[in-house]
Amino acid sequence: MSAQFEVIDADGHITEEDGREHFKEGRIYFHAEDYEPLIGATANLLSHKVIYYASDYPHWDTEFPENIEHLSRREDLDEEAKKWLLAESAKKLYNLQ
Repeated sequence: MSAQFEVIDADGHITEEDGREHFKEGRIYFHAEDYEPLIGATANLLSHKVIYYASDYPHWDTEFPENIEHLSRREDLDEEAKKWLLAESAKKLYNLQ
């Protein structure tokens, strides 16, 4: 992840970037389901703002709405991360702010 790579910008200039910047700047997100063990570790390593919640509703195998309760009880996420995951990420992704 920390490797440098070349990028061609909008003006055609070649620059080198650190891959972590894509996460820090909010260009890449990870989908999280309540049973995944590394949600807290990912939030601690990168930021909770790179994770979003997807309910899989209305798929036949959805665990909605129970998975919201499971996510809200996780001990590896602080209250700010839980608020982001369960509300603020959707507002950002759907431009509802």
